[in-house]
Amino acid sequence: MKFILLFSCCLALCSCGIGGYWMNGMPPSMMPPYVPARDYWVKEEPVDVSNRANDWIECGGDPQGGGTAWKNLPDNEKEVVWYRKKYFKEIQRCMLRKGYIYTGVCHEFNADYPACGAP
Repeated sequence: MKFILLFSCCLALCSCGIGGYWMNGMPPSMMPPYVPARDYWVKEEPVDVSNRANDWIECGGDPQGGGTAWKNLPDNEKEVVWYRKKYFKEIQRCMLRKGYIYTGVCHEFNADYPACGAP
């Protein structure tokens, strides 16, 4: 009985380690570093990092962290998902027009993005 109680207490105290960070099969210290969406765009000729950041902002990207700046989000939750995807596609088209190439991974989840070859 003491063993079951001790095991239950240990499980309750360590549950984040069992489930939380470890759910993907690797410890947090081995997780790849976060890369903002802006940093997956390069040009064939060398580009200054600040130029890329300025181009990203001009295309509608977030000036703070290099992600996407969601502006004027609709109130309806179902429309938010559609709006975010449309807005991100607009940012990608703008970066492509500026001569950038997307170096991120394209898979079936984002196959409809302009960066992955979709119109």
